[in-house]
Amino acid sequence: MRDVEVLLRYFGFHFTLDDYTGNLKKFLDDTVNLLNAQWEKEEGRIKQVGDNCNDSIEATFKVFGDNAFYRWAGGKYEGRFNRAVFDVMTYYFSDEAVRAKASSRALVVESAFRELCDTNQRFVESIQTTTKTPLATHRRLSLWGEALGEAIDMQLRVPELRDNRLVP
Repeated sequence: MRDVEVLLRYFGFHFTLDDYTGNLKKFLDDTVNLLNAQWEKEEGRIKQVGDNCNDSIEATFKVFGDNAFYRWAGGKYEGRFNRAVFDVMTYYFSDEAVRAKASSRALVVESAFRELCDTNQRFVESIQTTTKTPLATHRRLSLWGEALGEAIDMQLRVPELRDNRLVP
């Protein structure tokens, strides 16, 4: 069921990010309940977000190849899927314009990710050790969003942290 959790995290980040308080189980449960309640009225929109997830995953593989969703550490990719890296990649690559630009500048984007992992301890902690808090979630989204935006020469909308809550 790990794949279901990962997909549900994606939906949560797109529909209920501002409700995230650090309790991942509650966040995922609340996301499921919301999507179930809205299904009849929002089926098309929910399916579109799901399609965007697939497109985001494909874009990540175009940029990172076999190293997609791995953490960079010690001059190499860790050979293990990292949920926090999945979160940041799919969050931004869900936007078609960002996907297109990142795919066309794959080497620059990959280099930006490696550099962020090599030089920013706060980012590393947010994808490695403390991953579930609103602060860690904000850090990884905002730091990667800034680095990615610079790499693809686009101004990206980065979530804010207000009163320990994420604001998309």
